[in-house]
Amino acid sequence: SRRSRLEQICRWADGAGGDGSNFDGVIAFDECHKAKNFHENGGGGGGDDSDGKASAGKSTKVAEAVVKLQRLLPRARILYSSATGLSDLNSLRFMERLGLWGAGTSFPTFD
Repeated sequence: SRRSRLEQICRWADGAGGDGSNFDGVIAFDECHKAKNFHENGGGGGGDDSDGKASAGKSTKVAEAVVKLQRLLPRARILYSSATGLSDLNSLRFMERLGLWGAGTSFPTFD
């Protein structure tokens, strides 16, 4: 069976061809502002219109891949890098590893 590119990355990261859960290296998302259009439960992949921008309430494929990779590699250290500023708080939604919301923080969810 043919593996997705994301599955290939996880198998490579694990070294032994595993699922990536043991990988504890660094994943650097350069130009991470390109993942700003992430919407939890907001339609699966392909929320891009003809200009590559997210349709209302749908995630772009890039945003979904960035979030999925973070979730598939739970022990990885994540580096977010971008020279482009984000003008809307919702644009940070894909940055799940910041530690600003979620279990053990003052904000249990992003919303």
